[in-house]
Amino acid sequence: MNDILQLGDQVGLIGDVHGDARFLHDAVVTPTSRGCNSLVQLGDFGMIWRGTRSEIQSGLWRL
Repeated sequence: MNDILQLGDQVGLIGDVHGDARFLHDAVVTPTSRGCNSLVQLGDFGMIWRGTRSEIQSGLWRL
């Protein structure tokens, strides 16, 4: 099998986004502006994440 994934010599890693579009944008733009050839998403995007009850009540998460 010769199906080896070629990511290049500069690889950026992105963790859980938890629905934060601003974080996702920065997590993509910053590494690519610094020469990353590839980005690997290690966590979930969580775009339907509404936050935990305590996050919502504390104002840390906006609906």
